[in-house]
Amino acid sequence: MRVIYLIILMIYFSLAHAMGESNEDLMFSAVITGHLKAVKQQLTSGIDVNITDEAQRTPLMHAAQQGHILICKELIDRGADLERQDHHGKTALIWSAWGGYADVVQLLADKGASLNVQDNQGYNAFFWAVKRDYEKAAIYLLNQGSNANVKNNLGSTPLIESVQRNYLTLAQSLITSGVDPNLPDKYGRTALSYAIKLGYKNVETQLLAQSRIAKVSDIEGHSLLHTAALHGRVDLINALLIKQANINARTHSGNTALMLATAKKHKAAMRLLMSKKSKLNIKNNLGNTALHLAANTGDEQLVFALIDAGAKHNVRNSLNEKPIDIARNKRLPRIVKLLQKLER
Repeated sequence: MRVIYLIILMIYFSLAHAMGESNEDLMFSAVITGHLKAVKQQLTSGIDVNITDEAQRTPLMHAAQQGHILICKELIDRGADLERQDHHGKTALIWSAWGGYADVVQLLADKGASLNVQDNQGYNAFFWAVKRDYEKAAIYLLNQGSNANVKNNLGSTPLIESVQRNYLTLAQSLITSGVDPNLPDKYGRTALSYAIKLGYKNVETQLLAQSRIAKVSDIEGHSLLHTAALHGRVDLINALLIKQANINARTHSGNTALMLATAKKHKAAMRLLMSKKSKLNIKNNLGNTALHLAANTGDEQLVFALIDAGAKHNVRNSLNEKPIDIARNKRLPRIVKLLQKLER
C-alpha cells in the first residue's frame, strides 16, 4: 500500500506541475486535503513553512481549521508561526477552535499559542468555540486561562451568546465554571435578561443565584423585573421581588412592571404585583396609568381588578383623557359602563 500511495502521490504532483500549479498551491492543497507525506515533501524541497495565501492564511491555519493534527505537529516542528494572523485577524488557535478540534486546540495551546488574541470581530479562540457550540474545546481553553469574559465588537460575551443560541448545556457549564453573569452587551442586557426573554428556566435559576439584579437596566430602561412582567413570568417576578427588586422602578418610557403586565394582559402577574403593593396610579411619559392601559386592552377583567385594588378612575393623561374616554374612543361599552359607575 505504501508503494502504491507513493506512486499515486508522484503522479499527482507530476500532473499538478504539468498544469502549472506552483509549489505554494501544491503545499496548500496537500495541507487542506490532509496529505502529510505531500506536506513533508514540500517542506523538504525548501518551501517556506509560513507562506500565505490570498487571505494571508498560513498552512498551519488551514491544517488547524481542518483538524489535521499530524500536519499541525509537522508544521510546528518545522517552525510554523503560532501567532501569525490572517486578514480576518484569526490565528491558527482561533481556526482550530472555530473548527471545534479540541485535540488541535490542546496541541497549539501546549506549544505556547496565545490564548486571548482577538480577531477583527473581537472573538478569541474560546469565544469561537462557544459560538459554534464546541463544549470540549471551550472548556479546555477556559481551564487553560482563556479570557471567558471577553466581549466581541457588538459587546456580547460568550455566556450571552450561548444563551441566545440555545446552547444551554454549554451555558450551564460556563456558569458553573465561574464566568461573570453580570456583564451586559451593548443593549444593556445580560445573559439572564435573554434567558428570561427566551424562557430558558433551568439557566435562569443558575443565573439568578449569581446575578446583581439591581444593576441590570437595558437601553430601554428595562430591569429584570420589567422583562419578567412583559413575559408574564409570575414565578420569576416573585423570585426577583424576594431579591429586593424595585417593584416601582420605571422604564425610560415611564412604565412600571405593573403597567407592562397590564398592557400585555398578564393577569396573574398583575395580581401578584398588586398584592406586593405596586403603586397603582403612577403615570408613564404619556400620562397613562395602569388603568388607562387596562382600558385600552378592552379586557374588563383587568379594569375591574385595578379598580378593586384602588386605582383612581379620574386621572387624565397628556391628551386630557381619563380611562373612560379611552374606552369610549375604542367603543368598549362594557368597560364604559363599568367606569361610569365610578363617575356617579
